[in-house]
Amino acid sequence: MQSHQAPRQLAAILMADIAGFSRLTQQDEDETYINVRKSLKAFTKIIENKGGDVIGYQGDSVFAVFNSARDALFSAIEAQQHFNKENESIPDDKKIQFRIGLNLGDVIQENNHVFGDDVNITSRIESLAPVGGISISGSFYDAISSKVSHEFLFRGEQQVKNISSPVRIYDVIDEKLNVTTEQKVMTSSSRLANWKLGIVIAVVLIIATAGIYHFLPFLDRTSETTPVAQSENHTAQKPTIAILPFSNLSNDPEQVYFSDGISEDLITYLSKVSGLFVIARASSFRYREKALDIKAIGKELNINYLVTGSVRKLGTVIRISAQLLDISSGEQVWGERYDAHIDEIFTLQDEVLKKIVGALEVNLTDKEQAHLTERFTNSVEAYDLFLKGRRQFDRVSAVGNQASKVLFEQAIKADPNFADAYAYLAWSYGRDYLFEWVSDPEAALKNANDLIQTAMERNSRSNVVYMIYGLIRVYQGQHTEAVSAVEKAISLNPNHADSHAMLAFVLNYSGMPEKSSEVIRTAMNLNPLHSYLYLNVLGQSQFLRKRYEEAVKSFSESTMRNPEDNQIRMWLAASYALMGNIEEAEWQVLETLTQRPEYTIQDLSERVPFKNPNHLDLLSMGLKRAGLPEK
Repeated sequence: MQSHQAPRQLAAILMADIAGFSRLTQQDEDETYINVRKSLKAFTKIIENKGGDVIGYQGDSVFAVFNSARDALFSAIEAQQHFNKENESIPDDKKIQFRIGLNLGDVIQENNHVFGDDVNITSRIESLAPVGGISISGSFYDAISSKVSHEFLFRGEQQVKNISSPVRIYDVIDEKLNVTTEQKVMTSSSRLANWKLGIVIAVVLIIATAGIYHFLPFLDRTSETTPVAQSENHTAQKPTIAILPFSNLSNDPEQVYFSDGISEDLITYLSKVSGLFVIARASSFRYREKALDIKAIGKELNINYLVTGSVRKLGTVIRISAQLLDISSGEQVWGERYDAHIDEIFTLQDEVLKKIVGALEVNLTDKEQAHLTERFTNSVEAYDLFLKGRRQFDRVSAVGNQASKVLFEQAIKADPNFADAYAYLAWSYGRDYLFEWVSDPEAALKNANDLIQTAMERNSRSNVVYMIYGLIRVYQGQHTEAVSAVEKAISLNPNHADSHAMLAFVLNYSGMPEKSSEVIRTAMNLNPLHSYLYLNVLGQSQFLRKRYEEAVKSFSESTMRNPEDNQIRMWLAASYALMGNIEEAEWQVLETLTQRPEYTIQDLSERVPFKNPNHLDLLSMGLKRAGLPEK
């Protein structure tokens, strides 16, 4: 029996990303949104005029492929020249400037989706490109250098993330690109370690969860995110802090799950302190393996302090290094290195937590003092299995989900009282139900319900347990209980952004969209680099309050970040229809039916757990006007 071979082809790959997007958004969210859409539209036109195919967008980024390396290069040059001209009369702090990366290699292309190592390499090259400039791979250089009159600056061989062999990188020299030699030198020295998560990785995750993902908002622990301006100056109220992912210094790259777990647990436990404002994991983990620019990170996240560190795990020996940095001065407030046996991991974590809180001079309540270092397991074996399971869970795929369930079950076997392991196992079964990854989704939902009940019995002080409990309850139509559960989660961990976002989600479906709007803003402040899923919750709140123009804006931005999510398009279509723009509404429906021709209003209504029937009627009416078939 012959194995199926995925179709491969040689392609020139282009990836581009707007530099300083978070800063622009914080300055003026509305203006930036308009300018970004305008810029991406112009970029798309240039690409298509040169024979390229735009594969997708992710926030402020664009991804395209060409049959010709020459066409790809001249498309990139024309785009940069276009934006340079557009920026001539614009103040420096408002200019839209792209970094562009080009690569030539083998790709898998099916149904307008493109995959492969060479795609991932392109995203790494793009992140190393100078602002307003173009960087290319060695393979691209070999194919194009003798065919064009341009000169190229060799940047050396760079070791890029998840690619075993070093990659040759060149910068394109063009007097019209407005990139100085000084900028190139600065780029070479300061951005070598600045790897951005690949656009396509995000797209792949989106594809894997398209459609149903809309109904599990803010729980996207792996998504690439884009910032939204914060609505309040939280730094004036209390110390604000972000914990970056600790570096894995072990010889085994697979040990990254352990260093990530250490970092995430620090975030979780510090979030319990009411006297601190702790940035969410999704925002702080965005800086993984980027060059450490304290000032830039501080400005982007609007924080006072930053925690960095590293973990080295060799057999049963562990070394943890951590430091607390003051953003304003750039100085180290506290730092220490710990060497110990793996069995002492919890003691080390407790020590780091106490040192950070002490250095910040935060006053703890008696309750916070007791809960700061409260452990949900004392088993190192169970903890290690749990971290491995969480790593698989973060893949957000059917395969990863199944692997996570096995590991969570093993963690429970090692410690039958490990409440968070039960909760995550329940969450995994919940995904099986929502994403229909199993043949019997209803049985999966029952398993999720039984497991979350067990988690509640094992530990009633875990905010994660209550958050997941609320999610399951809302899908069972138990809205009052769902709201109470998520509110309890927030009381246990007031800084947990996903809990606030979950509450906003539950409030929408429980007939309280006004309150939802306030709560989702809090979540956005806690997670300034939040995923597109937060925007869905905001858009739903606006739609249910009949503020259709605002809803269109929220859903449009969300769709721009993730064009594969058909559920978002349906909300967007209904919003357009009810504000009277039938043409745009019909286009959104057509886009969805092209991908899912069997989609109907009935399909959607069966998946939206509205408490208020008028809200379901409103959504159905909008979709009917937009032209979506009823059955």
